[in-house]
Amino acid sequence: MQNYVALGGRLAIICAVVALVLGLVNAVTAPVIEQNRQEEREESLRRVLGDREVGDREEVPKTEHEVVRAFYPVGRGGTGAGSYVLELTGQGYGGEMRIFAEVRSDGEIAGAVLRENSETREFGGRAENPDYMERTFVGTGAERAVPTTKGALEDEEAEAVSGATITFRGIGEALAAGSRFVEERL
Repeated sequence: MQNYVALGGRLAIICAVVALVLGLVNAVTAPVIEQNRQEEREESLRRVLGDREVGDREEVPKTEHEVVRAFYPVGRGGTGAGSYVLELTGQGYGGEMRIFAEVRSDGEIAGAVLRENSETREFGGRAENPDYMERTFVGTGAERAVPTTKGALEDEEAEAVSGATITFRGIGEALAAGSRFVEERL
């Protein structure tokens, strides 16, 4: 019985030391991680909008919407927005994907960029190319539905997404949900 108590005491000390070390590592790295996330957000905004200004970021609770995580009004200081930049999440072959998209007030996709993702480079990674988003999704959402199946694409566009159907569908469904979000709620 004494051996169990001694062993339990040693394990408790080891756990306390490990917890202390992990806490210190977290305290040091958390600000750096947050700064990197902020820089990535700013880079994503620049890729979608260029030099145009955006207003303050407004978070959307997951309980309120499954796909839209946050939005920024576009325009002078973000006032009188004719469009919004949305932070969207979609489900791809490799897991969750983060997409930044400019959506006009009528629901039309004006620009989009795929950011964080775990898609395979050979197939799903093609969606990181700005031409992919431009050819496949930009201009859809208002008068023309956002494509979510290959059947909704022209033959040339369908060839571009060949081999990456799950990635394409995940991006399309996220953009379609973002388009509806802007039309219905903003």
